[in-house]
Amino acid sequence: MAFIGSLTGVILFSVVFRVPLKRFPSLFYVIALFVSLFYLFAYYIGISPTLNSYFNIVMQKGTLAMSFLLVVMFMGVFREGSRIRRYLMPIRGELSIVGSLLAIVHVVRRLTNYLVIVLYGAPAEVHIVAAFWVSLIVFALLIILTVTSFNIIGKRMRAMTWKRIQRLAYPFMFFTYLHILLFLIPPALLGGTTALVSVIAYTAVFFAYAALRIRAHLVRNKARQESFNLDPVVIEA
Repeated sequence: MAFIGSLTGVILFSVVFRVPLKRFPSLFYVIALFVSLFYLFAYYIGISPTLNSYFNIVMQKGTLAMSFLLVVMFMGVFREGSRIRRYLMPIRGELSIVGSLLAIVHVVRRLTNYLVIVLYGAPAEVHIVAAFWVSLIVFALLIILTVTSFNIIGKRMRAMTWKRIQRLAYPFMFFTYLHILLFLIPPALLGGTTALVSVIAYTAVFFAYAALRIRAHLVRNKARQESFNLDPVVIEA
């Protein structure tokens, strides 16, 4: 499946390019923008059917961007001090920006289609109209999260304010998941095997993240509470 393959590829990318991504983040941002603009060029101008079908999977459907953002989100479920957290956490911001740049172009491209339907009264099914309004929420949250992910912006903000803004990532992921379901469930109910498999895969990943995130929150709260309840150490003479 394209989503699982893309997610696996992004994980490998994060491991292999960890050092250069940290040292030369602007290079990767430029590459992400180039890929995004090339995707728009391919869509509006037209390229070979084979290449266009590949871009349709990873860009038009947002598979690649979602894979980057999921890797970023999953970093937060690992315990403090764990090897994988220490290894990837330093590039969490850079991965987030790369994923966001890919996602913005995807959302903008999709919104142009929705606007034609909504503004010009073109006939549309209920789930398409609902997806339009959800995509507006996703787009607004994505812009806020992307802008504040850049170091030049984050360093000018108070730490607590920055943390509160970054917590918008949770509703962003929820509405993104809802957006995906609005497109996949109708064809899945009509017997579409690919759509059904996609629904199962996305649901498994998102629910796994939710469960692990809740577990991590409970573990950290328990550890914090235990640290406050420690009996005072008595030093005998």
